[in-house]
Amino acid sequence: MQTARSFVGMDVHKETISISVAEDGRNGPVRFIVRPGWFDYNKADEHHLVFLQGDGVIARSQIAEVLVHSLTSEQALRKTFELVAIKGPAQTDLDVLFAALDSDPPKALDGVRDTSNQPLDSEPQRVKEDLSAILAT
Repeated sequence: MQTARSFVGMDVHKETISISVAEDGRNGPVRFIVRPGWFDYNKADEHHLVFLQGDGVIARSQIAEVLVHSLTSEQALRKTFELVAIKGPAQTDLDVLFAALDSDPPKALDGVRDTSNQPLDSEPQRVKEDLSAILAT
């Protein structure tokens, strides 16, 4: 049996979290970046997932469901999105949601629809060196 490894990066704050997943090795692509909305603030009938940009709410169990599903979804490859839920039933086919998103440009530092609000020149030198190493692969 062949073993596949992926690496999960999490940027955790008190009320928000950003999650990225990459394949094993420096040459593997970043599969996706998920930015869940304000989690566990949703109402009991808010289970209809929405992938968008902007603030919203999401249940922790739905964050886990999307992350696990996206590990094996080709439709999730190179996608950056906000993960929120609105009123409505939960969907069963998440690939439809992933397929509707635009892919991030190859070797881009930001998501396809991210605003360029953090100029690379203002990053610390160690961050610039790390980014250069990643983009060189």
